[in-house]
Amino acid sequence: MVVITDLTDIKYVPHLLDHICSHPNELLYLSAKGRGFDQPGGVALLQLIFLDQVFVLDPYAYGKKLFETESSTEPCQTLSCILQDPGRLKVGFDVRSLCNYLHQHFNITLQGVLDLQVYDARRHIQDESPFLAGLNTAVLRSHGRSAPKWIQKKVTERSYKGRRFVDQKGGSSASLYARPLTRSVLFYCSLDAILLPYMMSAFVLAPETMREEVLRASGLRVLDALSAGFSVNAPERKLKEDGYLLPS
Repeated sequence: MVVITDLTDIKYVPHLLDHICSHPNELLYLSAKGRGFDQPGGVALLQLIFLDQVFVLDPYAYGKKLFETESSTEPCQTLSCILQDPGRLKVGFDVRSLCNYLHQHFNITLQGVLDLQVYDARRHIQDESPFLAGLNTAVLRSHGRSAPKWIQKKVTERSYKGRRFVDQKGGSSASLYARPLTRSVLFYCSLDAILLPYMMSAFVLAPETMREEVLRASGLRVLDALSAGFSVNAPERKLKEDGYLLPS
């Protein structure tokens, strides 16, 4: 069961930081929602998925203050420090836009990153399609067999909610910016907290050499997202021809 917590009020962030810091060896899943990473105020919600809980934060309202707010216990930590800690594994799917957004707007360089899209691409590099798979497709095929019905249901729900809340799919992102958050938005945010860990459970069963290659390639992907020539909407981002996706 996933518990979702609305932390769009910044006064609760120090307690979240205390919670994260009290479990230094636990990984952190990252996801974001909004109208687009390439637009002003494009990210409405930042999701931290930690120990079966989804914490929904508000970078749109608080900006840099969100990342510089300190924990309430010593030694003081900030979200910026946690995101840049190479010793804390951060897991996401196609992290490039989020990496670029954090760096451009808040001078935060994500470190210790595992990009599950890289893992999917390495497993399916011989597929005829030249395009990278999205999260829904990657989740359904992540274990090499038909996904259980409850996962298929969550993928369907995510696809439906995406059409409702994503401008580029004919929906409207306005609800993602309204406060307080509606139950429907919170439910939409909770889906990544189910699908990302499910895919991660396949990654941990992969051969050690593949896991090491994916982590290395994920690091290269972060560097690519920080480069001066990176474009959020570049068509080539959808292709799996990047050198760091090819077997070494």
